[in-house]
Amino acid sequence: MKIPVITVSLLILVLVISYLILAPSGEVENQAGKSLQQSHLNEEKSGFTNNGLDQDENILGTESNNENRRINMQEAYVKLEMSRKHLKSRANLLKSKMWGMELPKEQAALVSNNMRQAYAYLKNPAMLGAYFEEEEIYIELKKTTAMHEDLNEIEKILITSKTKEN
Repeated sequence: MKIPVITVSLLILVLVISYLILAPSGEVENQAGKSLQQSHLNEEKSGFTNNGLDQDENILGTESNNENRRINMQEAYVKLEMSRKHLKSRANLLKSKMWGMELPKEQAALVSNNMRQAYAYLKNPAMLGAYFEEEEIYIELKKTTAMHEDLNEIEKILITSKTKEN
């Protein structure tokens, strides 16, 4: 069963090679030129243009942009990591200060909700590879800033409740 398949494939290979060798060189070039023209027409119809630049120039131009983007993203991510670290330490400090304190129901609900949100946010932080743009990192940084403000409110509540106790 395998012998006829091999024989047929070798026969086809020999025919293709003999055609390329025996065919006039102009005919093969004409066919190649026609296929090249057809590919250019297809590109024009699809709206794809490379604005007169070679493919190598496009790649080289984007490499430097990608390098700059990566560096900017790393710098922004370092800021985000520091903000998360600071948020975690503040949340832990406030948790230790609140231990055993009794607050009015409304304030206790607010404190509990804000602390849960902070710890939920810190539980599974996204790594640098999870972000596609630098703007996404800055959005996360704004979230941590908002949580810092919530912790400031909690701190004010704790200070006022301590002064009321004394």
